[in-house]
Amino acid sequence: MSSDFSVWLSAWGAILSTVLAFLKIKETYNNRFQIGVSHVFRSEPREGNDISIQNLSGTPVLLTYMEVYYRPKGFFSFIRSKKYIWSPEDRMLNQKIEPHSEETYYFYDGDYFTWNNKKIYVKLHFAGKDVIEKRVGK
Repeated sequence: MSSDFSVWLSAWGAILSTVLAFLKIKETYNNRFQIGVSHVFRSEPREGNDISIQNLSGTPVLLTYMEVYYRPKGFFSFIRSKKYIWSPEDRMLNQKIEPHSEETYYFYDGDYFTWNNKKIYVKLHFAGKDVIEKRVGK
């Protein structure tokens, strides 16, 4: 009788620890560092273009620097050099983005850029993270 109880107790412990390990792995996966980029491109310079940086993770992040550049569309566009559109000109942004929120950057009048026949990219520098390059648009 005592051996039946120890077998059931060990089986219950194994099942419980497996379920708890699965839940911990799922929680860690859901809280990983994730960044999203969205855009609104307009054809009028006074209305401008918008690029939004979304923090999809559960912890705040610090955006220290950002660059926007383009490459012409085409088959060998990765060979061509980058043409920079915007950067904060030798100063740090140090923009804190709260969890599950976004920060929008507006490019109008002098900062406006055309996006026809161009692949627009954004290079994001976060504190304590690797540099992230994301394509904006199609």
